[in-house]
Amino acid sequence: MGFYGNYTIGAAVEPLNTDKEAGHLYNSEMIDAYVKNLSNATYKKANAYTGSSLSACSASKADDYANISNMNTSAVADGTNYLSTSNPSNDGKVYAGATNRSDALIASFFVNRSISSATWSISSGSTVKTHGDIDDIYSGYNYGTAYGLVKSWLSTGDSGYVMHRGYAKISLKTLDEGEYTLKFSFTLRGTGTTQTISKTLVIDKTAPTLVSATVTTSDDKKYLTLVTKGADSQLTVGGIGYVPNSSDGELYTYKVKLTDKILEAGTLTATIEDSAHNQSNLIINPNDLTFVAGSSEFTKSMMFVATLVNSGNGSYTFTTEVTDLKGNTLTLKKDYTLYIQLATSLDVNTLAVTVDGADTTYTYDATTGILAVAMPAGSGSITLNSAPSNITPSGTSSSSSATSSSSSSDTTKKGCGGSIAAATSIAGAALLMGLGLIIKNKKDKKSEK
Repeated sequence: MGFYGNYTIGAAVEPLNTDKEAGHLYNSEMIDAYVKNLSNATYKKANAYTGSSLSACSASKADDYANISNMNTSAVADGTNYLSTSNPSNDGKVYAGATNRSDALIASFFVNRSISSATWSISSGSTVKTHGDIDDIYSGYNYGTAYGLVKSWLSTGDSGYVMHRGYAKISLKTLDEGEYTLKFSFTLRGTGTTQTISKTLVIDKTAPTLVSATVTTSDDKKYLTLVTKGADSQLTVGGIGYVPNSSDGELYTYKVKLTDKILEAGTLTATIEDSAHNQSNLIINPNDLTFVAGSSEFTKSMMFVATLVNSGNGSYTFTTEVTDLKGNTLTLKKDYTLYIQLATSLDVNTLAVTVDGADTTYTYDATTGILAVAMPAGSGSITLNSAPSNITPSGTSSSSSATSSSSSSDTTKKGCGGSIAAATSIAGAALLMGLGLIIKNKKDKKSEK
C-alpha cells in the first residue's frame, strides 16, 4: 500500500512546553504517565518529563544531560535548578540574561522523526551572533551530532528505560542587552526539508530598582507597600512570594503585611525580581524608611546601618555599614545602591552627594523624593546637602534646605506618587565623631528621573 500525502510536514519535534496546544495529547505525555507509574523500581521514572522544553540556568551550571537522558530528572523550569523563560503576561518571548542566574538556556527536544542535522542560532537582524549544534543524548551519554537526532522511543538500558533526546546548552554571556531571534532548525533525514522553531529572545541584565516604599495601617495591621521599576515577576519576603498588586508601565506595586515579628526585629530583606531573574535584595527597616540598601549580594542575615555623625552648615554626614544580625561589620564584594528618602520637588541641580569624600553617581526622583546613590563595596560614609526625611534640617545654607523649590524640569518627570522608603537599622552602630566630608557638586555625575 502506498503513502499518500506530504511527507515533509510532519513535525520533527514536539513543540516546546510553553507552546503546547491545550487539550492535545502528546506522545511524550503518554510515555511520562507510563514510566511514572510502573511498579518495577528499576524501570519506574518518577521525575520523567520527556517533552520538549526550554529553560534558563547559570552558564556555570554543570551539564546534567546524563540524568535528563536517563529520565531521572528533566530540564523543565522548577524555580531552583532551571528557571522559567516566560513573563507574567505570557507574551511568547524568551526572557533571560541575568548574570550567574539565567545567562544560559537549556533546550531539550522530544524527537518525532529522524533528523539528519539540528542546530540553534541567535541573531540580531540578519547578523548571527552565536550558533551551535543540538546534540543527541541517550542512556547517560552525549553522542553529539554523529547520528543526527534519533527518534524518541523507549528502550532499555543499564538504568532501566532510556530514550534518545535532542539537547543543547546555549550560553548568553557574550550577548548585549536587547532583543534577538532564537531559532532551532531541524533537517529531516531523507527529505532534506528543514523545519524551524523561532522565538524572540530578550536579554536583560539589569536588576529592578526601588521607586518608593511606604508603611500604612489598616484595621490595626501594618502593611509595607513597595513600588518598583522592572520587578514584573515577584517579590519575596521571608520565603513567601508575592505577585504585583498593580502595574503601570514599568512600575510594579507590591503590598506585604508586616508581622509583629518583623516589626520587633526592625529589619527585613525583600527580594524583587524580573522575568529574566535579575534580582535586587532590599534591606529595609519597616520602622524607619529613611534608608534602604539594595544589592544582589544581600541576604536575610544582614542589616544596614546609617548613623548621623555630623550635621551643620547645611550638610549631613552618615557612616554606613552592612552588618550581620549581631552587629558585626561585613565586608562586601559588590557595589550596592543606597535609596534615601529626601523631600519631594527638590531641584536636582542643587543637590550634592559624596561618598567617602569623592563624587559618585546618583539619581533623584522629584515626585517620590527618592535619591538613589551608587555605593562602592568598600565605602563607609555618605554626605548630603539635603536632609533625609527623618532629620530636622540644620544650618543656614539655602542649598541644603529640605524645602528647596523644584525646577521646571523636575515637575515634568514621570514618577509614582506617595512617599518613598529607605531603611535604617540603628541598633549596635557606633557613633563616629569628627568626620566631615567636602561636598563637590559635579553635575555630569548626577541625573534626574
